[in-house]
Amino acid sequence: MKTLLLVISTAFSCSPSVGVSTTALTSSTAHCIDPRSYGAVADDGQSDRVAIQTAIDAATAQPNGGTVCVGPGVWSLERAPVGSYKRYAALSTHGDGLTLRCIGSESVLSITGDQEGQSTVLFSIDPSAERTTIEGCTLRGRGMTNTHEQTHAMVTSGVCSGDTCRPIVDVTIRDVT
Repeated sequence: MKTLLLVISTAFSCSPSVGVSTTALTSSTAHCIDPRSYGAVADDGQSDRVAIQTAIDAATAQPNGGTVCVGPGVWSLERAPVGSYKRYAALSTHGDGLTLRCIGSESVLSITGDQEGQSTVLFSIDPSAERTTIEGCTLRGRGMTNTHEQTHAMVTSGVCSGDTCRPIVDVTIRDVT
């Protein structure tokens, strides 16, 4: 069994983001998958994790991948439940061709709640992920409690074995706060 761990340190902070403008996002949304179409509602304090993860999975299920566009507002997340593909991550991908596009400080992916002393990752890029781009997103973890020392905004990691294990290839992270 091989273990791959590369931590991309992205601080949970309130610093300003050099982001993608709202105009740039709206002018390029013709081919976007919108998490709202899967039930996500920004700023309502209810979890958007399942809807955003479903949009991510729909994007990577397309033959050439796809783009998930996260609009303005605070999008509430929590760790995936027991039995999920990536139990300790709020959002994750192991697919091909994902672009997750946000609009800087106007789009906040926020993980909150009691982490039960467990490892927590806001976004995990896992083995077999190819052509993954995350841009213009603000990642926030300040609403978490009872965290573990292994608490990260974003990681590339995972355990894989055998012929099904492929490396993580071609990752771009741009203007993420």
